[in-house]
Amino acid sequence: DGGMVTMSAQAVTDVIKSVVNQEGVIRAQSMEERNGVVVLSGGSEGIVSVSGTIDASGTDAGEKGGTVQALGQYVGLFGATINASGDAGGGTVLVGGDFQGKNPDVQNAFRTYVSADSTINADALTTGNGGKVIVWADDVTRYNGSISARGGVESGDGGFAEVSGKNSLFFNGTVDLRATNGTTGTLLLDPKNIRITAAGAGVVAANDTFAENAAATADLSAANVVTAITGASLALQANNDITVETGLDYSATANSLTLQAGRHIILATTPDTATPTSSTGAVTVTSGVGGLTMRYNDEAADGTNRDTGTAQLFMATGSSIVTNGGGITITRGTEATGDGAVTLRTLTTTGAANTAGGAVSITTTGALTTDAITTTGGAAGAAAAGKAGGAVTIDGLTIAVAAITTSGSATEATGDAAGGSAGLITLNTTAGGTITLAGNLTATGGAGVGTNRSGGSGGAVTFNDPVVLNATPVTITTTPGAFTGTGTSTGGNITFLSTINATAAGTQGLTLVAGDTGAATVTTGGDIAVTGIVGATRLDALTITSADDVTFSAAVTADSVTSTSKTFTATALTTSVADTVGGAVDINAGTTPGAVSITGTLTTTGGAAGAAAAGKAGGAV
Repeated sequence: DGGMVTMSAQAVTDVIKSVVNQEGVIRAQSMEERNGVVVLSGGSEGIVSVSGTIDASGTDAGEKGGTVQALGQYVGLFGATINASGDAGGGTVLVGGDFQGKNPDVQNAFRTYVSADSTINADALTTGNGGKVIVWADDVTRYNGSISARGGVESGDGGFAEVSGKNSLFFNGTVDLRATNGTTGTLLLDPKNIRITAAGAGVVAANDTFAENAAATADLSAANVVTAITGASLALQANNDITVETGLDYSATANSLTLQAGRHIILATTPDTATPTSSTGAVTVTSGVGGLTMRYNDEAADGTNRDTGTAQLFMATGSSIVTNGGGITITRGTEATGDGAVTLRTLTTTGAANTAGGAVSITTTGALTTDAITTTGGAAGAAAAGKAGGAVTIDGLTIAVAAITTSGSATEATGDAAGGSAGLITLNTTAGGTITLAGNLTATGGAGVGTNRSGGSGGAVTFNDPVVLNATPVTITTTPGAFTGTGTSTGGNITFLSTINATAAGTQGLTLVAGDTGAATVTTGGDIAVTGIVGATRLDALTITSADDVTFSAAVTADSVTSTSKTFTATALTTSVADTVGGAVDINAGTTPGAVSITGTLTTTGGAAGAAAAGKAGGAV
């Protein structure tokens, strides 16, 4: 007990290779502070076959699990039972290598096989964290077994498990890294390519244990992926590409899914890794509160196993990502140069009952195009306050968005509490790229319920770079939820830190609603501020409603300008429409009297007359 057991063999000739064949029972259990160690080593050209029981557990109070290593050129578990569990923490089990095959002191297997009736346990039994289990091969790993590295029943987090073949992985087994009173552990799968399909890997024949696999790809069934996420937060790492080719629904678990690819990530039933934008077929990924993280061009990848090409992230037309309270995070790594495009479709986060909506965060150095993004606070529970919508943050070389909506939920009807706030919306580009708006942006709070309760705040909307309008009109709304009695309600600010232009002169208009001027719904907030020139490419109608101050720091040109606010400040206003009457300028100080200040010129000009047409009148002011 508490000692070390070592079985080793070395190659004796080029014909007869070394074999370690373990069929009985080996025990090296922990005793006091000493943790048992069992090492089965077949050497650089040997085969290690385990079909018996290896016990390096520590079950007495305060003991931790020991260490088991099964290492060789070929390593197979055939009906094996390996136990490195401990009362105060799980131990370590290495089958075919250590983490990602990077430990120079631990031999890597060329191929590794784990049968369906093999089990590996590295649980913390009472307290402490689950242990570490690695199943690795430099070429192919076929895993059909069961791993458990759970946290202690009284306290402790789930452990860590990696199951991978550097080139290829067949994953048909289970992994349980849950924790009764702690955080679920992480399962890592990291071959060259990963495909998530409806069928996944086929049944592995008995004579296929250490066979060749030219595909160099992990074929994972959606069902097996969901099972894996149920037992642990799952990280799928591919040195090259990850393709999700079927629907994936893991909304029943709170665990997270992370996709990390050295090159492309594609969501499509028919992916094209040579030309990702040619991929077709809608795919929907649905998560619970754990959410989804995707990182393409990931620098953690093995560059020698990455194919050439500028990395991209692509979702086929009609695809969607839906979370029930979890966030959506998308980032570009630094594995290779080149600013590949990111094409996203519908992204939706809705808080589970009585929880906030998940945030959406997108960071890329390439051109970004996305369909509608929606974040919504979950429905409030009985008598509970409203819940916040998730924030939306986008960084890209250029950005084109169809629409963004973030909404706080209302307080439950029998409650006496404030409404949920909207999330913030922030859009940034690199090197002064453009932000193209093809739809509306809305950040609205939920209503408060009860006596003197506040409404949820409207979310602030910020554009850090030039905006181009590509809808007629584009409406941006940051209204708060209604309040009751002497409660308050705050509108979100709308801020443009650069210019605003139409795609074509006089074709696209802009409507801004930052709170409103009715004292029954808004008591504070709702500034609108624009730093750059508006309408160098002339806007259609510019319509403004603000509960507070409106400030234009540079010239404004539009077909017409209508504003209702607490105060209004501008340098110069110009309205003019070709071959028609000049647009009107109508500026009100709102229900709370305030100042109107135009420090430069205010010009309304009748549009130039068409062929043989009469001159046109200037607009009213």
